[in-house]
Amino acid sequence: MVLKFLFLIVTVGYYANVESGHVPGREGKCEFINESNSMLGNVYSCKIKNAVLHKDEKFTITGPHPSKGRRDMGVKFVEFSSSNISRIPNQVFRKFPNLEYLSMNGVGLRIFNELPHATELKVLLANNNQITKFDANTFEYAKALMILSFRKNQISTIDAKTFINLSHLEDLYLSDNKIAALHMNTFNPLISLQILSLSGNQLQSIDLELFQSNRQLREVLLYDNKLKAIHPQAFSNMESLFNLELHGNECIDIDSRIDEDDFQEKINNDLKSCFEKYPAKE
Repeated sequence: MVLKFLFLIVTVGYYANVESGHVPGREGKCEFINESNSMLGNVYSCKIKNAVLHKDEKFTITGPHPSKGRRDMGVKFVEFSSSNISRIPNQVFRKFPNLEYLSMNGVGLRIFNELPHATELKVLLANNNQITKFDANTFEYAKALMILSFRKNQISTIDAKTFINLSHLEDLYLSDNKIAALHMNTFNPLISLQILSLSGNQLQSIDLELFQSNRQLREVLLYDNKLKAIHPQAFSNMESLFNLELHGNECIDIDSRIDEDDFQEKINNDLKSCFEKYPAKE
């Protein structure tokens, strides 16, 4: 009985603070180190462990730099680990304005908020979380992004305007989610896209317009979906395509990889049954 009473007091106090404009805060403590990164080279990094952040809380980042010559502006790599973070705290980008690489794998992300201060961010890894959807203009301000990875989330909905302004994005990983359908304009802004992974989802068909703006695509991973039908011209504009993985689908169970000059002909032969069934019938 005493425990229930104490819990009630804490809960009421929390929401009273939020309603009155006083938002409870959380703190993440940085361990600043130098490390080698395959994309960024030798970079000054901030590692944050055991951080907690709920939806309506403020977040601050603390921790001393190891030497007087170091500044927040020099940090290019931030990694959260062993943490429970429901959303990406924008304080990360305010404190580290030159941040280029953010890793938030397996930290409990549930809400993917806009990132208005992520203007220098090039790589965002948010695998193994609980994100369910992307709203319009989610990455509107993160125009420098080159790699996005959201493997093993719960994503089922992607707004047609989610990826607006990401003309520099080269790699997009959305495998092992719950995507059953995509708007035909979803990938239109991604004119530099080279690798697209949609494997392990619930896609049933590929329409003509879905990849028409992605002429730089080299690898398209669509295996382990529920594909019943593919438009005969869905991949016809991809002159750079050399790897098309489609095994584990209803209308096809093989992959196509370039090893000869007649790759497009090979695709046409491999996908004949999928082409014949387009459009998919319920």
